[in-house]
Amino acid sequence: MRMRDRYKTLPHISLWLGQQVRTNSETLTTANDTQHSVHDGVTISSMISVDDDTTMEINRFRKGSDGTWVLLPYVPMVSGEGFMRFIKFLGNTLIHPVKTFKVLRAKGKAERSILFLVMQKSEAFIHLEWRRKWYRLFRKDISAVQNEGDTPLKVVFPKAEEATRRYAEILGGEPGSALPEIILGAPFTAHIMSGVAIGKDSSSGVVDESGAVFGYQNLRVLDGSIVPGNLGVNPSLTITALSEFAMSRVPVFNQERASSIKPVLFSKPLDGQVSALTGMGDLMKVINR
Repeated sequence: MRMRDRYKTLPHISLWLGQQVRTNSETLTTANDTQHSVHDGVTISSMISVDDDTTMEINRFRKGSDGTWVLLPYVPMVSGEGFMRFIKFLGNTLIHPVKTFKVLRAKGKAERSILFLVMQKSEAFIHLEWRRKWYRLFRKDISAVQNEGDTPLKVVFPKAEEATRRYAEILGGEPGSALPEIILGAPFTAHIMSGVAIGKDSSSGVVDESGAVFGYQNLRVLDGSIVPGNLGVNPSLTITALSEFAMSRVPVFNQERASSIKPVLFSKPLDGQVSALTGMGDLMKVINR
């Protein structure tokens, strides 16, 4: 948007750029200071579907990797919305200061704590627009806004909170909510998506089905910004699939050169590994049959 509107280096990009940006309707909860060592293993190992609309992704970190809890601190879980949720947090802190301090304390968290990335596929979005904000001394810059009629972004997910409490109870830990979300009343997200709409021309989108930007040659967008809606799950595989589809729409520039590229050869999978592809070597031939 800066290159289009401020620096004028890409002035012909569609006005759809930055519109209807999705957050995957995400929030973060945590099971803190459990009675079990949970750090050993793959960071993202599994997901839980708590209802038809909500998925929770389990995230764990290696022992000593406590920086996550410094960057995004947590407090004992607080339900509710808006100002009343903040008042509840203050009340809980006054009544249970030691418990609040233990949850806030980052040291040693990674070994015995789990983060839950909560995602919903319900439709809600923001827009990136040029606005003057007081905290920028009214200097005009890009801001995330919601316009009249837009569905408000959710900060509280009751089903996910219930699942977090149960998980923490079983492991002997303390369920937690992200402190910045309580104070600001706005959700945090790990997966910003959309904002570069796929369309037929610049009046309906920013790029075509191959990711090519309307009005420019050899400029493509192939990342989460072309995902057209909230997925309710981790978007990495969807981004990969969309990118592969987009590149399949691009004609081969030099067939002789393309034919000379060596295929990726896969090693034999480890015993017990769950996979639909159990062979080795050039598995692309298997996939493309």
